[in-house]
Amino acid sequence: MAQPRLRLWPADGPLRGADGKKTISVRYLDGAGNVSKAYADTITLDTTGPTVSAVAAAPNPFPLGTTTTIGFRTADALSGSCPAEIRILDAASRLVRKLTKTASCPAGGRVTSVGWNGKNAGGALVTAGTYTIEVVATDAAGNASAAARGTVVAQ
Repeated sequence: MAQPRLRLWPADGPLRGADGKKTISVRYLDGAGNVSKAYADTITLDTTGPTVSAVAAAPNPFPLGTTTTIGFRTADALSGSCPAEIRILDAASRLVRKLTKTASCPAGGRVTSVGWNGKNAGGALVTAGTYTIEVVATDAAGNASAAARGTVVAQ
């Protein structure tokens, strides 16, 4: 007995065009040429990553031993939340500290913040200087944003 084959209509694929809700239909064809009724479901096509902008710290500069608040704006057309990775880099672009924050990222954007206490990953205070803040957000479909950057001065 021949195994049923799966054929999608239209043959050129229904997942073309802009991101958003799509209806997927399937019919089954058996070895005798019998075609089943159509079954359909909806999915959300999401091929575009979120955006991150307006990365800034306040106060800036900040005294070592205190905390600065790092703010950034996230937006995404289809995801309600976007986990963000905030990397603090030294003047040689070496990773000093990594922070995470689940940011709300509606289509219109929203500002989110996280505190940095001026300490490295080992818990020691960093040396005075200028540090790069790099933020990358990932949407529910796994699309990552481009890195957005700002600077902060530790004194």
